[in-house]
Amino acid sequence: MNTTLFASKQTKEKIIESLIPAFCIFIGLIAITNHVLWRDEMQGWLVAVKSHSLIDLWRNNVPSGHPALWSLLIYLVKDITKTPISMQLLHWSLGSFAIIIFWLKSPFPTWQKTLFIFGFFPFWEYYIISRHYVISELLLFIFCSTYNLRERSYIPASLCIGLLTNTQALAWSIAFASGITLLLDWISNPYQRSEFLKNRLWKLDLLLSLIIVTSFSFFGAFSLFQVGDKAGIIASFPFDPHQFFKALGQILGGVYIDYS
Repeated sequence: MNTTLFASKQTKEKIIESLIPAFCIFIGLIAITNHVLWRDEMQGWLVAVKSHSLIDLWRNNVPSGHPALWSLLIYLVKDITKTPISMQLLHWSLGSFAIIIFWLKSPFPTWQKTLFIFGFFPFWEYYIISRHYVISELLLFIFCSTYNLRERSYIPASLCIGLLTNTQALAWSIAFASGITLLLDWISNPYQRSEFLKNRLWKLDLLLSLIIVTSFSFFGAFSLFQVGDKAGIIASFPFDPHQFFKALGQILGGVYIDYS
């Protein structure tokens, strides 16, 4: 009898745990389709809808102040409905994927995960408001959830880092911190090195990873410099070293706390 009750309790807990993210995603769909677009959201849509080629997209994206990845994604889906709802459904899909990854892969208890996904930033800023921040969130979650793959390949991590540099200017600090995390892990973790070096193609893997990070980062930096050149703001770019190292310390601190 006790075994049956225990199994029944486990089944109920699994059902509840499945229903919470499903409910969040459902509410998110209702919210985003009833959300009136703000000016910065509409800007992304107009950049894509007024572009008739990828060259037009590049030119139209310059005044946005960010790399072209978000505009490119909107450009690819703009003809589905030919209205801004295409962009909103794209954003909702990316945000839902981020929620699912966090829910399935994070080590936190159910109540903490629930509080997180319904929090202000995950639910409102990065889920309902259609902006490029959702891509950064998704890539960071993918990076964390695939972190153990570094024992076999660095290519998944390099793709996340490279794409992060093409989402928004602030995501560069996250990309930099992620790269430093991998480097410090390689230096301080003999087990990681020995496992990775068992791969017969480890040299090729490292080479491809470096090429991915370098090429993607170069393209992201080039797009940002294009923005600065067109807008005449390179000299006044608001780089704050204190905030940069503060963000870096928080990310690296979280990694070592997890290890301890």
